[in-house]
Amino acid sequence: MNESLSAQNIPYAVNKMFIESNINHMVSINWSQTALDAIINSLNLIPICGGALVAYINQGLSIRDNEFFRKCIRFIYELDGIDIASRRQFTLEIEQTVDDFSGNIFVEIIDRLDNINKSRIIANLVKARINCQIDIDDFFRLASAVERIPYVDFKHLEKYINSIEEQGAETSLLYASGVLNLSSIAGNNKNMYMLSLLGQQMLKYGLQKDVEINAENKTSIKSISWSDINDVPVASSEDIENLFQENISN
Repeated sequence: MNESLSAQNIPYAVNKMFIESNINHMVSINWSQTALDAIINSLNLIPICGGALVAYINQGLSIRDNEFFRKCIRFIYELDGIDIASRRQFTLEIEQTVDDFSGNIFVEIIDRLDNINKSRIIANLVKARINCQIDIDDFFRLASAVERIPYVDFKHLEKYINSIEEQGAETSLLYASGVLNLSSIAGNNKNMYMLSLLGQQMLKYGLQKDVEINAENKTSIKSISWSDINDVPVASSEDIENLFQENISN
């Protein structure tokens, strides 16, 4: 984002939007196709800060700044139905947890998203915290995972409800993001992976899928068979003698 806007004005405006905005009149927006100009007209209806934000946007901002506002508006839009008191309590909890102004936190989270549809996932996680389905630490962990996971890989999460074999780069990225556990170490075969507790929370609350939360997922080690043992090279007496002589000479 433009540094001066972020530092001086935008966090305050975003915070006010989060607490006080009701933009459920934007009922027919196609977020993947609608231009920013067609969306921001609705900002004029937001009390206190809406007109000011429109003025900032109309100054002629960079592509990145435009994308920030587009993601921000989508985030606020998805919070429809959450009352002002609950929103305000959430901002206070954020500030107590991370010792920073909540508007700064919203700006940082939204700005790091690389896909507008991730704004909906973050909004769903806010709702889950407000409804006491996750704690505030889980909210921040999940928000961080949303940032790291490529949007195209969210559709794959559901297949890891049950343990499955490694699926290449997809599995590696999801595992690195903390939403998968290594469920079985399989020796010479492919390892098995399934949703971690964080992954289950992401699927249930972030993506709003009907899944049971099970905190007992553990990693197991596949039993070693005699064929596995037979595959291990055996040192000959000559190899051992040469190794012994080599150590003595050293």
